[in-house]
Amino acid sequence: LSDEKLEITSENLVKIANNSRPELKYAQKQIELAQKKEKSVIKDITPRLNLFGSYGGGGATYQSESYNNYGSYQVGAMLSTPWINPVIVHKKLEEAKFAKNYEQANALEMAYNTYLEIQESHISYSTEIKNIEKCKKTLEKAQKVLKIFKKMYADGEDCYIHVGEFTCIVFEAKINYYNALYKLNSAKAAMDKAVGKIITKEDIITNL
Repeated sequence: LSDEKLEITSENLVKIANNSRPELKYAQKQIELAQKKEKSVIKDITPRLNLFGSYGGGGATYQSESYNNYGSYQVGAMLSTPWINPVIVHKKLEEAKFAKNYEQANALEMAYNTYLEIQESHISYSTEIKNIEKCKKTLEKAQKVLKIFKKMYADGEDCYIHVGEFTCIVFEAKINYYNALYKLNSAKAAMDKAVGKIITKEDIITNL
């Protein structure tokens, strides 16, 4: 187990998750496809402007020092409207809009749940960091006091009662520390799961 503590914000975690969670990428892709389908339906019923041009040669005359070519040019534009059934078109538009709204709603719900999971895991991880720091300080303090009483007992300045007492205190402090260490690593694992990858210091630097 590691007691390494990562200084990271929930905003950084969201950035990592956006690139790591396949569900978020898939949801965004589905939104884009639904939007394209809606645009395609609209395009099919939109009048089109067609441009055209032509050239034709009408004949030629010859003179002693000249040549004349009688040609004709024709340029124009035509607005064409596809034949549409209003009922079918309305149905297709409604279906396309529903599909787009459905995918957007799913994506928003997924994003909300993911970001909520990230926020909760970050709060838990931050809490366990504070807890293990507190347990570590308590253990170090108890070990220092035990060391003092052991020296005093060795020098004949104190009885063994205090040594035994603080030996138990140190033992209890160690148990608390290792429990805190386990909780810290569990919280880190939950945070990794929330963002979709094992978070390292390099990820923190990259996503600042």
